[in-house]
Amino acid sequence: MNCIKLQAYEWAVAHPDHVERIAAVCGAARCGELNGVFLRSIEEALKADAAWDASRGHFTTRPDRGLRAFGSIYAGWGVGAGWYT
Repeated sequence: MNCIKLQAYEWAVAHPDHVERIAAVCGAARCGELNGVFLRSIEEALKADAAWDASRGHFTTRPDRGLRAFGSIYAGWGVGAGWYT
C-alpha cells in the first residue's frame, strides 16, 4: 500500500511552509480505486463513533469504538492474506 507515501505528498502540499522535502520512494501520486474503497471504509468506521461531530468536522472526545472498528477493518485489509497463513 502507498498510504504512507500518499500522506507524505498530502503534507507537502497542505503545509509547504513546514515541509522542506519528502522522499516517497515508489509511491503513487494518487490513490488507486480499491485502496480508496479501503480508506473510505476506515474513515466511515471512525466517523460512525458518537464522538464525531460532523457539524464541526472533528472528534469531541477520543473515538474508542471507532478506533476498534478501524482496527477490525484494517486487520483484514491492511496486512493481506499472507499474514494469516
